[in-house]
Amino acid sequence: MKLKDTHVLGNLLQAACYKYTIAEWNEYMKEIYHIDPRAYNIAVNYSPDQWANAFFPGIRYGHVTSNVTESFNNWIREARLLRILQMVEHIRKQIMVRMSNRRLLGDKWAGYLCSQAEIVLKENIEKGRPLDVKQATTDIFEVQAHTTTRVDLEKKTCTCRAWDVLRIPCKHACVVISYIKTDIYQYCDWFMSTEAFKKSYDPILYPIPDYEK
Repeated sequence: MKLKDTHVLGNLLQAACYKYTIAEWNEYMKEIYHIDPRAYNIAVNYSPDQWANAFFPGIRYGHVTSNVTESFNNWIREARLLRILQMVEHIRKQIMVRMSNRRLLGDKWAGYLCSQAEIVLKENIEKGRPLDVKQATTDIFEVQAHTTTRVDLEKKTCTCRAWDVLRIPCKHACVVISYIKTDIYQYCDWFMSTEAFKKSYDPILYPIPDYEK
């Protein structure tokens, strides 16, 4: 296989991984099949429900990689070289400082959502402005974009599945919420909120004179 093909296959697989619907996922997988059927077979045999948004049964909140694990391993790189008690004490101090810094960061946020979630929401609001809305029932709407989608406000779902996976209203949901003139933040998952962030770092790790105590 040519190096160029390998690069193209990698990009196509990554794009397929992030797509929310099976139809979109199939489009990219077909391209992979046309370039190299072997690569296609390997990908589909590795349980797409484990790595593809379109098949994942739960909520990913936008994460589809193990980068958090790699970051943690790098974060404790120095500690891993120590003996067990010193290692635990070293990590305890790191966590104590990290939690303190996160509490200070959270205190700077005045809005309902954490900063990154707020950015995603604002982008979706802007993308949704030109879309056409048709109301079917009190909670169910049809939104015309490149494709027609169905938004269910009560269930907090959209057939584009972006809302289902990220738990932040997609562009279709945003235009619907704007259409009925309702507070958009009530449709955002609580786990994306500033309050949830602050509660995550509420517990305090107090200083210990030394690990023997």
